Amino acid sequence: MSTLFRTKYPNQEQVVSGTYNVDDEDSVLKCNTSLGAVTINLLEIPSEYWNTLYKLYVVDNSGNAATNNITIVAPTGFTINNASSMVINVNGAGCIVRICADTKYTGALNYNPAGNTDTGWLDLQGFSWITTSTLVPQYRVINNQIFFRRNLVIPLVDSGGSVINYATDATYGTTYVNTARVTPFTGVGGVTTFTGGCYFNNGASVLQSAAHVPDANYESAWIIATKSQIFQAIPATPNAIGLYHSPYILTLQTDGVLKLETLKARELAVYPTQVTGNSILRYLNSNTITSSFSQNFDDVVDSMTTARTLNGSLITNYDFNQIKSSARLHNTTFNPAEEDEFGAMAVPLMNFLAYK
Repeated sequence: MSTLFRTKYPNQEQVVSGTYNVDDEDSVLKCNTSLGAVTINLLEIPSEYWNTLYKLYVVDNSGNAATNNITIVAPTGFTINNASSMVINVNGAGCIVRICADTKYTGALNYNPAGNTDTGWLDLQGFSWITTSTLVPQYRVINNQIFFRRNLVIPLVDSGGSVINYATDATYGTTYVNTARVTPFTGVGGVTTFTGGCYFNNGASVLQSAAHVPDANYESAWIIATKSQIFQAIPATPNAIGLYHSPYILTLQTDGVLKLETLKARELAVYPTQVTGNSILRYLNSNTITSSFSQNFDDVVDSMTTARTLNGSLITNYDFNQIKSSARLHNTTFNPAEEDEFGAMAVPLMNFLAYK
């Protein structure tokens, strides 16, 4: 059987118990925790002249550290892992102590200490209307960081006031691209709107546990969201997809509530009695071109006067001109910067980050 490289001289090892003051020649300290807790007092670091190769191995030699902890203490005016001390509290565990600055030690444990967590990916609450599980926006808590992935999609209401189930992604598939409606769904499990923005999950926490809420309100940079929609610019043009976009800011609050704000909301927050501005950022807001027509497929009558519904896919064998002349067709006034018109906008979460 092959073995690791063997040193010429044995390691400097000794068994310690109780309180032990480290010697500068110590290499491995085998802590006898069977007799009680062990305290290891580190040496002061010689400013600017410390050995960059310095390592001290501290090991629970008798397998009782869970009951009789090993505490590694930095000298007065020094720290270890940015604290005055650190603890080994797992049976048989160990730690490698190194120097990282004139007054700072680093202690690397060989186990995942209590307080280090990884929840795995969890679904954000309030998005049950997204019917494809792989598209539901998610978050993950790793130690004190809260990560996010996928898209926040602002729910869309149908003609009956119900939420339109979302089952597609940014490849412009079936669910939202084929409906002209722009009003966000504000029913149970939808959003709660305010001037220039909305709260997801009706203003309730989107996190699955109160233990996951952040320690402050964390907001994103401006995020460019998109929405696709079938429209017709002029009567002779076949049906096409219009892609609209607008900048938004997300804020995860200390109560777990997730807020979305438009540029309008930010402008009114600064000058609430003034009209909204005309900044360069405002030009990122799409608006449908003059005389654009947006199809409403909720109640389409074709040339055979047969009522048809979309049911999640494009209508086949229809007379587009007949649809265009239907009373159900309307000039769209869709503006993704308005809280009553940004339904179906998809906000990417990739770079959004918070801390707890």
